[in-house]
Amino acid sequence: MKNKLIDKLGIFLLKEGFTIKSLIRTCFDLLARKQDNILLIKVLEDANAVSKEHVDEMNQVSSYIGAVPIIMAEKAGNKLEDNVLYTRFNLYTLNLATFINSIKNKFPFVKRTQAGYTVSIAGNKLRKKREEMGFSLNLLSKRVGVTSRMIDKYEKGDSEITITKAMKIYDIFGHKVFNEINIFSGNTKIESKYNSDFSKK
Repeated sequence: MKNKLIDKLGIFLLKEGFTIKSLIRTCFDLLARKQDNILLIKVLEDANAVSKEHVDEMNQVSSYIGAVPIIMAEKAGNKLEDNVLYTRFNLYTLNLATFINSIKNKFPFVKRTQAGYTVSIAGNKLRKKREEMGFSLNLLSKRVGVTSRMIDKYEKGDSEITITKAMKIYDIFGHKVFNEINIFSGNTKIESKYNSDFSKK
């Protein structure tokens, strides 16, 4: 199963113009490079098989060479859903379909966290779209099922909301009012930690 996934991934990356290298006896399975973009990919059937120690090693190696570490898996206990971003010890984790879409600049905006499925609203885009379509704060709040004050809060900053509320907003305004997650920019939370660690050495 893992080898088939690696083969599919490798063929896709080659077609997209990446140079790839299979890695053995390392914490990663594939290195992919296209211009200045370097990806280090760990392929698993179940992402839950990766320990925190293993992830720490992956982050250190990636930080050292300026690469973005990614875990690609088919499940993490349960099957990974398409166009949903997961994390394993803060390392971006996704399935092949989500990865392919991301390469084609169709980035996910739904995250799976301990709190469940969440979406980040782009406040300025939400306000602009609401005004363009002639929705008052009060009318939109009724459609979404929150208070007008909460809609105002959404518009003043990037807020994390539940998938239930996000779907109601999506049905009205579409996906462009949400913040997409560029998985190739790396997770700044872990990048800052490991870059700081290396700067001390």
